Amino acid sequence: MINLALFNESFAPQVDGVAITVENYAQIINELYGKSYVITPSHPKRECNYPYPVWEYKSTPINIADQYRIGIPISTKLVGNFHNVFVN
Repeated sequence: MINLALFNESFAPQVDGVAITVENYAQIINELYGKSYVITPSHPKRECNYPYPVWEYKSTPINIADQYRIGIPISTKLVGNFHNVFVN
């Protein structure tokens, strides 16, 4: 069994090939191989009802692309979560 973190700035509610691929990878890994975690910028329209953990960190909107956000990955909570799952 594996623990795998998928870091990506494109994830639901964005709808593009990368976001959908990350969703599919996370689901397949979680169902067949172990535990997957998606680490992504927060989004006010995201509904977090996935069968795997989605860890969010602060973000800000991008003026030229409404559906996307830029992440600001400075988060003690994120570091603590990551340390508890992947280091211990």
